Amino acid sequence: LDDSELLTLFLWDEQTFKNNTAGSAIYRIGYERWQRNISVALGNADFSAQILEALKGKVSNSSALVKEHIEWAIKQQEGKRALKAQNADTLTNKLIRTVYKVLPRDA
Repeated sequence: LDDSELLTLFLWDEQTFKNNTAGSAIYRIGYERWQRNISVALGNADFSAQILEALKGKVSNSSALVKEHIEWAIKQQEGKRALKAQNADTLTNKLIRTVYKVLPRDA
């Protein structure tokens, strides 16, 4: 588990979870809480289209507890996507202004 990606762990089914965590404290919390915890971690991660896609793919097949946390994580990821786009626009506009000021002949 040490070198595993969160997204890979999130995509485990219950049997894979049991096989890989048997005898550990993680096994004792159970698959549902495991999914809930990883959902929160994915919501806190930097924006990733892959994360957003995985979250959306699991929301309909999850328990109410997990679904609530997946929906929260989706909102977090979507907010980060919007912020990333806004920051890109800001940087582009800043670059354009710089070109106009520094290289007016080339603008």
